[in-house]
Amino acid sequence: MLKISSFIIIAYFGLSIFFSFVTAPILFKTIEKQLAGMVVGKIFPIYFTVGVVVFATSGIVFLKQPGMKSYFILTLIILGILLIQLLYVLPSSENLKVSNYDVFMKVHAASMILNAIMILLTGILSLLLFNFYLK
Repeated sequence: MLKISSFIIIAYFGLSIFFSFVTAPILFKTIEKQLAGMVVGKIFPIYFTVGVVVFATSGIVFLKQPGMKSYFILTLIILGILLIQLLYVLPSSENLKVSNYDVFMKVHAASMILNAIMILLTGILSLLLFNFYLK
């Protein structure tokens, strides 16, 4: 189970990189901004929900493994960021986009920072897991 958890974490890291730094920017450069926002708005709930499932299940696996406490803690931090995005940032963004665009842009900036932190931490966790298997 540990190898499966490691694989899905590393796969989610790749997905995060691809979506955040390839797919979303290409959408915003090639199609109308409003349409790109609608498409990305449909993808984000799936992206964050998949992340919650990945890190919740992996956290349980790490918790049960001896010597994996640091992996478990890092997984909990990532899970917390994903839950904030899914349960707070996304719902408030949808309302703010229509009612107060200036505040929406601030929430959007905070969301981008949280996503970058999540990707960085997932990358660190991926490297730690890779190193774990090299031992």
